[in-house]
Amino acid sequence: MKLPLPMFWKKKKPSLLVVGGGGHGRVVLEAALLNDHFARVVAVDPEEHKSWSLQIARCVEDEKEVVRDNETWVFVPAVGNAILRQKLFNAYLAKGFVPASIIHPASTISPSARLGRGAVVLAGIVGVQATIGDGVIVNNGAIVEHDCVVGDFSHLAPGAVLAGGSSLGSGCFLGANSSVRHATAIVGNVTVGHGAVVTRDITAPGVYVGNPAKLMSDSKKVLE
Repeated sequence: MKLPLPMFWKKKKPSLLVVGGGGHGRVVLEAALLNDHFARVVAVDPEEHKSWSLQIARCVEDEKEVVRDNETWVFVPAVGNAILRQKLFNAYLAKGFVPASIIHPASTISPSARLGRGAVVLAGIVGVQATIGDGVIVNNGAIVEHDCVVGDFSHLAPGAVLAGGSSLGSGCFLGANSSVRHATAIVGNVTVGHGAVVTRDITAPGVYVGNPAKLMSDSKKVLE
């Protein structure tokens, strides 16, 4: 499903800054090109531009190299780390850029779902009346079922499943092929390990692994 464009986009397609040129940034950039909402798509990364090899778009060190006053530019933060993603989001807002959500054409998004600013939905599923916060990543094969709430800057890795009626706090990470039981609440700043199964509410930040998922005794060191 393609979401309707904001009103100011209907006159002229904006150009997009993909802020981050690493692995996730390249995936987001390709998704942005596939949905044909943008006049130009350019990655911005002060490090990755040095070894950039993706031929479908440029990667520049600084957006000043490409941004012109007579063009409309929007941005999406495209790094996996939640803290850095939020930092970039706030920095580009402060520069006056408008955040854009990127929707892969192979994704399935309910018309009743709500997507926050700068969210990225790759080839995943967002169900009926689900709410996705600002800067959230729903990665390939991930599922956010009906009535779920995903907090700002959280990330569902490939194959992660958030079952119906569950909530995920801000800054969380659900590892690849992990799953959360229906109607389960998880507080912010929680990392759920790859393949872990969350069967009950998680009320304290930390790293949770296993089936059923349990708090790692050294999770503070892992988070650092």
